[in-house]
Amino acid sequence: MKKVTSTGKEIISLLKKAGFALERQKGSHVFLKHAKVRGYG
Repeated sequence: MKKVTSTGKEIISLLKKAGFALERQKGSHVFLKHAKVRGYG
């Protein structure tokens, strides 16, 4: 079976399309927040 590799930028792009937004970034750590999830942040 072939392994699929993805970069962090690709994953963040997919998450943004799924409704997540960049909340903040500290160094290489990216914090995303979903608009419809309550009780976070």
